[in-house]
Amino acid sequence: MDEIGLQTFVELVKNHWVSAFFILLTLATICVILVLRWYVRKRLQALLQNRFEEEHELDLLDLPGAREQQCLELIARL
Repeated sequence: MDEIGLQTFVELVKNHWVSAFFILLTLATICVILVLRWYVRKRLQALLQNRFEEEHELDLLDLPGAREQQCLELIARL
């Protein structure tokens, strides 16, 4: 910026400081909303991934062996 442009900008901000304040407040609010949106999206994805892993954790178990089959049959008879 040249000297005239800088002086014009400073004078404009001095004359309209309330508007400049509200513009800065608006930009700060937008930034905060974007950060919160990113954080919530990240948190929800982690939560959904954990829930999916919990629902399918039994799929990782080995098939029941002969001893387990006998125990299940005993429980069914009782």
